[in-house]
Amino acid sequence: MRLKSVVSLLCAIGLLFSGCASGSPPVFGGEKGETPQAKGRYLEKEIHFPSEAQQVYDIRQEASGELEIFCNLDMAESLYQGYRSKDQGKTWEKYTPPWQTALEEQKIGVNYGIYLKDRFFASGYGEDNESKEYIFYDDGTMKAFEEPFASESGAGVNGVREAENGDLVYCHYFQLLQRDPEGNLKYTYEADNPSFQGNQGSYTLYGNQMAVARDDSIQIYDLETGEALETIEQDSLERVYKTFTGMGMAKRVITVSEEENAFYYCDQTGIYRRMLDGSISERLANGELTSLSMPTISLERLLLQPNGDLLVWAYNNETPVLLQYHYDPEAPVVPNTELRIFSLHGNKTIRQAIGMFQRENPDVKLTYEVGVTEENQSSADAIRTFHTKLLAGDGPDIIVLDGLPINSYIKKGILADLTGSQSETVKGMLPNIAASFQKEKGLYALPCRFSVLMAALGPEGPGKGTTLEQLTAWLEQQPDSSIYCSMPEILLRTFAPLLAVDWFQEDGSVNREGFLKSLTLLERLSKQKGAQNYAYTYDEDRESVLDLEFSAVGFAGKGVTADLGPLTKIRSATAAKAALDRLGGGSFFPLAGEKGSVFTPAAILSINAATKQPELAGKFISFALSPEVLSYDLEDGLASNRTALLKSMESPFPEDGGATYYVMSIMVVDEEGQEEYVPYELRAPWPADKTFLPNLAADLEEVKIPSIVDEALLEIAMEKANGYFEGNGTLEEEADEFAKKAGLYLAEME
Repeated sequence: MRLKSVVSLLCAIGLLFSGCASGSPPVFGGEKGETPQAKGRYLEKEIHFPSEAQQVYDIRQEASGELEIFCNLDMAESLYQGYRSKDQGKTWEKYTPPWQTALEEQKIGVNYGIYLKDRFFASGYGEDNESKEYIFYDDGTMKAFEEPFASESGAGVNGVREAENGDLVYCHYFQLLQRDPEGNLKYTYEADNPSFQGNQGSYTLYGNQMAVARDDSIQIYDLETGEALETIEQDSLERVYKTFTGMGMAKRVITVSEEENAFYYCDQTGIYRRMLDGSISERLANGELTSLSMPTISLERLLLQPNGDLLVWAYNNETPVLLQYHYDPEAPVVPNTELRIFSLHGNKTIRQAIGMFQRENPDVKLTYEVGVTEENQSSADAIRTFHTKLLAGDGPDIIVLDGLPINSYIKKGILADLTGSQSETVKGMLPNIAASFQKEKGLYALPCRFSVLMAALGPEGPGKGTTLEQLTAWLEQQPDSSIYCSMPEILLRTFAPLLAVDWFQEDGSVNREGFLKSLTLLERLSKQKGAQNYAYTYDEDRESVLDLEFSAVGFAGKGVTADLGPLTKIRSATAAKAALDRLGGGSFFPLAGEKGSVFTPAAILSINAATKQPELAGKFISFALSPEVLSYDLEDGLASNRTALLKSMESPFPEDGGATYYVMSIMVVDEEGQEEYVPYELRAPWPADKTFLPNLAADLEEVKIPSIVDEALLEIAMEKANGYFEGNGTLEEEADEFAKKAGLYLAEME
């Protein structure tokens, strides 16, 4: 099998004059006087597995290209089924593998299964609830391994490969082990190395060697000696995760074509080929021109088809899919039309919309530009850089307004009026959210998502309509009161949407007294006992806001007095409801601000008034705000589209039950100063009370005031608040400094 070479225009010109080493060179088109355009690109198509398959254990490809899969149709009942496809997954026919009867007779719940050369490997729990590994043969016989493959920590098998000598190499997420055909341990690879995020596609065997996709490299090992042979540096998966994923671990899957003497690998950035004896990796498919870059895509396996197509087995959320990449020699290497999108920070919903839109519009290149790209880069500096480009006419077509000086852009006429072009889109949205940026002269932006600060309080607590100040006063009256975390910087980030409304006058000027009042309130709230302060101190990756979902666990066990935080996903509300049910009742409601109920718009889309592609930009905004995109729960906000929001309130569990289980520990200090970790647990089924979620939906439609916090102003507020709480200045001094610095910034943005 030979795959086509896909190269950039610059590289293609070099090949035109120097000859092409492998594959087919791009074709150049264009009339006389026009810039010639390189052609030849892999185009993506999504192929579905059988709809009844709840879990796909493995996929096998015959030399003819025929595909075979083994599935579980009912996870609760362990209903197994095999399927075959002769047309690359377009249609599937049921079949029963010769070893399936033997597997079913063992009455095991298969956690992991994979095809070996002429048999099937399975790992699972039997009737004795013990984890075991089995080999099932085509003649109907089986073998159970005496020594369990599970790791000492209890991690189960998550990938198995068979070497030419019959050895089995399998993984436990963070390490690889090699056993002989009898199950005796020979070698351990990647032990205790968290950069190896193992699954069945993250390593491959060829000859007597193994290639392993690690965080920042591909490692080659000798299976005869267990020694490392070569390290091939790669882009860090940590960077890939931060750029593209944000939904669990980024993955890199790898396979080998011994016919071509090359290995192929795939991650969110694309699909690559590298000769085994070469030094250069060639990108065959650009991840940003496909759905590979979507946050919901989790990679499982890469397969090479005999006809030159590439197949990626992946999960889109929890649905198994096949992504097919077919080489089209007439498709431009880079699409002719480009749509530029800018946001201050990377946004999962925008990234998801881009991937889905790109798949449906392969003739358009969506370029996503992010302002803050370095860990220590300030938002203020990124905003200034973007502001300069914008005023110089080098702005994007679409601006994601989160954290940007929105009112300044509206006053300057930078944003186009969406009133006419998005009228149908607005009809599908919650009216209060759609009106977030409705001004007298037009509608200038539409949020894809929103969040609301919520409070869950027991039967003795206040209810709906309670302000943050009233809640603080109530907490101060409770004996031994505590909240999830009381560190001032965490409280400020959490409650900024409520507090920031009072930091500015109606004309946009700074309200010093409002900021002073906020610091005073935060000081009172920070004197509550913080049950999880230590977790925020030691866990640098933790989100810097109160966690409504996990706070519910301690709340249910009376480890904290109130469950507080932003509602960004419905699952958090069901956890709060489960906690209230255990406590015998109470209330779950949006916290009010001094001027009324507040919500925070997110993934706020607008069109640059200077764009030369208003129709295409409008088409993308309509698509991004559709139920098709917003029905995905990316945990970055509630859907502003009514259909998608109501869908998110449907139970994900089977009709006969199911729940989310939470376990956590809270550190307490006794009277003698001794630290102790107290365990808490919570079982959170979907609410049996059929009025709870409809009432929540009604509450969400009643929040009226959009809280728009400019990131640069929030940085100033954080700096001055920390200055006060760390004792570097008095309350009055820090309020004066905030008013001064914020005023200068606002003047700069005018």
